[in-house]
Amino acid sequence: MQIKTWTPFLEFEKDFRAWLDRMTEGGEFPFRPSTDVVQDGGQIVVTMEIPGIELDDISVTILDDILTVKGERRVEREFEEDDRYMRERRFGRFERRIPLPDATDAKGVRATYDKGVLTVSIPTIEATPPTATHIEIEAV
Repeated sequence: MQIKTWTPFLEFEKDFRAWLDRMTEGGEFPFRPSTDVVQDGGQIVVTMEIPGIELDDISVTILDDILTVKGERRVEREFEEDDRYMRERRFGRFERRIPLPDATDAKGVRATYDKGVLTVSIPTIEATPPTATHIEIEAV
């Protein structure tokens, strides 16, 4: 039998993790990939760090000028809480929704995945300036 030294910080961490489990309903703190969005010349480039995720576990869609990236980082091996010394990596499903400007060409989108980095390039198109339409008023 191993003797563990009690510290209030270990109790706090245990209580805090239990609270997080209840709040996230999945038992894990949500995984939220780091993302950059930049305009580079004639395109919008979205770069997302998602290492450890298989290509088949990633989905990229555009609907109504919103880029949606979904995926899942799967746990390789489960450990009991008592066997775990430290845990910083996050696992689970994620979904990022990124609003795009109106002047994008969804048909010309290109996505690549290399060394854990997803890059989505969305071409921009020349925005048509709004034009006024003259409407005749009829007398009744």
